[in-house]
Amino acid sequence: MKCITSADTFHADHLLGDAHGMKCITSADTFHADHLLGDAHGMKCITSADTFHADHLLGDAHGMKCITSADTFHADHLLGDAHGMKCITSADTFHADHLLGDAHGMKCITSADTFHTDHLLGDAHGMKCITSADTFHTDHLLGDAHGMKCITSADTFHTDHLLGDAHGMKCITSADTFHADHLLGDAHGMKCITSADTFHADHLLGDAHGMKCITSADTFHADHLLGDAHGMKCITSADTFHADHLLGDAHGMKCITSADTFHTDHLLGDAHGMKCITSADTFHADHLLGDAHGMKCITSADTFHADHLLGDAHGMKCITSADTFHADHLLGDAHGNEMHNIR
Repeated sequence: MKCITSADTFHADHLLGDAHGMKCITSADTFHADHLLGDAHGMKCITSADTFHADHLLGDAHGMKCITSADTFHADHLLGDAHGMKCITSADTFHADHLLGDAHGMKCITSADTFHTDHLLGDAHGMKCITSADTFHTDHLLGDAHGMKCITSADTFHTDHLLGDAHGMKCITSADTFHADHLLGDAHGMKCITSADTFHADHLLGDAHGMKCITSADTFHADHLLGDAHGMKCITSADTFHADHLLGDAHGMKCITSADTFHTDHLLGDAHGMKCITSADTFHADHLLGDAHGMKCITSADTFHADHLLGDAHGMKCITSADTFHADHLLGDAHGNEMHNIR
């Protein structure tokens, strides 16, 4: 993959490439394309960017061809491919939120003086993150797999969505002066902050083992709360809990079944047996994720605002009418999904 080399007119947050052979949009003049997601096989992306607002569209794993006209397309969240990507080296005129490195050899921008880098992801090996938080606003900073040392002072550092590396990261344990949205635990031994009274933790992610999520929704605003891999029990009362992007655990999670008083953006199903809310009349479900098997998505787009709708791994059929449906961040399923036919 070859990244867009001109940062002058391009706002490219979180654009994801596919694993092989994807060609990125070469002209970034006017196109808004946040997080465009493809399916795993054979997806063909919408080729006309003139009338389509596609946030977070992801490329598929093989052979996807991205939209080739960038004249009316805005592409946030640009992700590098698995091999050989070279990131934009000039931070002077480029606003790159959520820039992801590739798996090998990426060199991140080392100057934080003029560069606003939200959600910067390190590559799998050898990346060195910016160590000075004095002039650098780093939302969603991700560590690499080995040897990254996160900034330990929360006094002058605003770190939304800070991700730990796979080994040995110690998260900031004081929530008094730290605003940590989307804080991710490392794979082993992280202990999450257990007091929700003074901590605003959007998108808090559990570690792989033994994390216990905050069970009281009365004083806790937990957007995008992710369960751990085993045994997490999600908050069952939607009356006082605002849970955007709530993720289920891998087994046995039961999602909230009443959409009447619950605002659930980006609700993720668990891997088995989840049944999604079937009424779209009173439910605002942005980024709804299907489970791995047998989920049936809401088929009426007339009254349903579904940003970032994710298909399940098998047999999901996405909503086919784009006329009255605003679907940002639509994710394809792993097999056989046919995306919108936008005219």
